Amino acid sequence: MFIFIVTALTLVVAAFVVAWLVLPGFRIWIEAPKYRILEQERRFEREGERHDAAKVDAPPDH
Repeated sequence: MFIFIVTALTLVVAAFVVAWLVLPGFRIWIEAPKYRILEQERRFEREGERHDAAKVDAPPDH
């Protein structure tokens, strides 16, 4: 039973690797979440920089 599970999972992983190498559309679909997260991180950093700049430009509270 264990050998069946290991063999089945190995075949599934091999199929994904081959599809990733051969099909550019599949590669784009698989990697899309990574690029979405990277874009969100860039947007978060830009908003943080704007927020920090606004705090520096603001007059002090007294």
